[in-house]
Amino acid sequence: MAIFDFIKAPKIRQFHHEYIYYDPQKEEREERIRRIQKKLQAKESGALYADNIKSAYSSHREERKRKMKTNHVRYIITTIVIVALVYWLK
Repeated sequence: MAIFDFIKAPKIRQFHHEYIYYDPQKEEREERIRRIQKKLQAKESGALYADNIKSAYSSHREERKRKMKTNHVRYIITTIVIVALVYWLK
């Protein structure tokens, strides 16, 4: 009998897949809950919260414009002071 066991081909392993069910309403509900919790945490901590990339980009752009404006004023004042010093030293 041992000879016949040696000749037998091994059993083929079967693929077993457990199905994953997708519930779009549940996913949407969880996303809304996550978004609302994130907003509440941002309000409590005082941090800036952006709903989407567009609002984040526009707020960043406004901040950058304000910084550039202060830099221009600083450069103008520095230039005036240097010109006044050069004129006073002559």
